[in-house]
Amino acid sequence: MRSKRRWNNLSNEQREELKGLGWEAPRFENEEGAGLDILFMHREMIKWLTIIYIIYMIQIHKSRRMGSHSL
Repeated sequence: MRSKRRWNNLSNEQREELKGLGWEAPRFENEEGAGLDILFMHREMIKWLTIIYIIYMIQIHKSRRMGSHSL
């Protein structure tokens, strides 16, 4: 969710650089649907953190089976 104040304080070059990186939120804060954007972003973040945690736990399990206690 974009903050109009923060977005409008950026220079045109900064905005274009962000857009060039593929970042442009579909809505500003307080616009209809902006809350859904935040919920979707958090869902994606939790999904990736879960994947990272599972990979980490697999590595710990493998290292313990091999007799090593450090990663």
